[in-house]
Amino acid sequence: MCVLTRRTFWLSAIPVLAILGGVAMLEHRSRIVQANYDRIQWEMMPEEVFAILGQPEWPECKSRDRCGGPIDIYIWRPMGMGPNRIVIGCQDGRVRGKNMHFATAWETMIWYTKQGATKIGIQLD
Repeated sequence: MCVLTRRTFWLSAIPVLAILGGVAMLEHRSRIVQANYDRIQWEMMPEEVFAILGQPEWPECKSRDRCGGPIDIYIWRPMGMGPNRIVIGCQDGRVRGKNMHFATAWETMIWYTKQGATKIGIQLD
């Protein structure tokens, strides 16, 4: 039976910790964070939301509510920086709803693994 020594353990753990730290630092550059999500209030105008989050990845999707009125949907997802996203619904030029998904560390790791595999030509599903 092979027993890991402390030295072997730390020599293996240091690169892994460095990579995870780098990923964490990259993730925090995004405007798609909880603090910015919390700043978005009901009745804000889309321009005020753009000032907080920047321009959306998908500028405007049209939808209809149950009463048939138009809803403008804006989606923010950091380009190439993880699976987080914020979705804002506006009706009559005002924010009428918001939704978010902030990935867990596990989801983020899986997302980066799939992105890296895709870049080298491996399809993971």
